[in-house]
Amino acid sequence: MKTHMKKVLITGLAVLSVGWISGKAQAASTDTITISLTPNTTFAVTISSAYVGGYNFGLVNLNATTVSTVAITLTNSGSIYEYFGISVSNTSGGWTASATTPSTDTFRLSGQLNATQPLQGSGSFSALTNTAPTNAAALYGQASTKTSPTAGNNTQKLWLQMEMPFTLNTGGTGPQTMTVSVTGQAS
Repeated sequence: MKTHMKKVLITGLAVLSVGWISGKAQAASTDTITISLTPNTTFAVTISSAYVGGYNFGLVNLNATTVSTVAITLTNSGSIYEYFGISVSNTSGGWTASATTPSTDTFRLSGQLNATQPLQGSGSFSALTNTAPTNAAALYGQASTKTSPTAGNNTQKLWLQMEMPFTLNTGGTGPQTMTVSVTGQAS
């Protein structure tokens, strides 16, 4: 009978063990959590010049073209790769900016991003207008290459080419002041 009792006891313990293990497996559960974030995608640009107050072409003849002799530094001060969109507005003198050939009281100011001073008439100069372009990727020599936000790789040198009006009816011979604006943008 002892053998029979041992078999019953062993069988009972085996069943109890399986029940205990099965009970553990049934106690497991799954839970979820929602993760959210907002990417830091700030477009920003800082402009600096070797001259206090901007750049000065100096005395330029009517119906003449000149290229800046010192670059203006554009810095991507945002947190995302960006193109630079550039525009010009005339804040004094009554002249008008034009993307085409200059004429009476009309000038063409063009920009090019390049490590060194480009030659006058270089094909990579792009005319500036009163509003920044919506797509600057192929303008100013950017060649669809965005400027990095990483320090040490986040600057571009802007060179300007000024094509003067042929003649003047307004504005006279006094100093003219134009405002160049640079916008960091995605395309």
